[in-house]
Amino acid sequence: MDQIGIPEGWLTTDQAAELVGYTPQHVARLARLGRVQAIRVGRDWLISRGSLLEWTATARTGPRGPHQRPMEEDDERGA
Repeated sequence: MDQIGIPEGWLTTDQAAELVGYTPQHVARLARLGRVQAIRVGRDWLISRGSLLEWTATARTGPRGPHQRPMEEDDERGA
């Protein structure tokens, strides 16, 4: 995507991926799923820098996601 005309505070998927250490494909997936604020421009996405940073902070320190297995009952009792 051409850099001319991108509003301040918005990043291309490549720029966003470099900022947070994800692949551009993963950043685009976050945009498609509505996990980060984004604008679709043709086939490309513009990602809100603030929204992306907020999401990554929550994702790295937040509650367990669906991909993590809950603790077994035996583990909770210390058995």
